[in-house]
Amino acid sequence: MLITDFDREIDKMSNNPGIHIFEKLISGMYMGRLAAEVLATLINQGIILKTHRDHKESYRYYAPFHALYMLQTSHISEIELDTGRTFANTRNVLKKLGLEYATNTDCAIISYTCRLISR
Repeated sequence: MLITDFDREIDKMSNNPGIHIFEKLISGMYMGRLAAEVLATLINQGIILKTHRDHKESYRYYAPFHALYMLQTSHISEIELDTGRTFANTRNVLKKLGLEYATNTDCAIISYTCRLISR
């Protein structure tokens, strides 16, 4: 089984690091955290949610980075229900997290990422 850096980070921050790794990989309980880790990396790389970022500041102090850690498995499920190109569900989840300025490209990438993670 492939274990990614994201999986290792989630395991490290869990209540029982190094134990039940397989269960963590397949558990819906960690899906929101996994999505947050991946999306935070995309923010750090300047791929998503970059319209309001002052590139001089560290991504760790960038508000969307912190907002993503409120992402829950139920949010992933809501994003997956999106159809069409308006990304209404993705925008609704982002609004709940205080991220109301996402572009259509941001929403498309976020939606796609969440779909991949939930599979």
